[in-house]
Amino acid sequence: MDSPRPARGAWAAYPTRPFVGLELSGVLGYLIYAGLLGSAMMFYVWSRVDVRTSASDLESSQRTYQVTLTAQDQLRLELATRSDLATLERSSVELGLVQDVELVEVADK
Repeated sequence: MDSPRPARGAWAAYPTRPFVGLELSGVLGYLIYAGLLGSAMMFYVWSRVDVRTSASDLESSQRTYQVTLTAQDQLRLELATRSDLATLERSSVELGLVQDVELVEVADK
């Protein structure tokens, strides 16, 4: 008897090999589909992680913005109280500053 010869167009058509009778074109088709599916899944996972990260960053920025607005309001209130001369005089007395200086209020134009 003749030795078994490889099938025509087969990738590995030898009886001692595991892929007997598989054609290269059929395997390549499955590999291409598997590659496309894998890349689509990787893109999906990346986009979900990116959306979650962006949402977390936005929430953190909103908290920081609210804290900054509160601090700005407190500073405006402090500035308003410091511009009033009577309040300034009371604050200087509380701090123990020199009281023999006369405070003169200048009228706005």
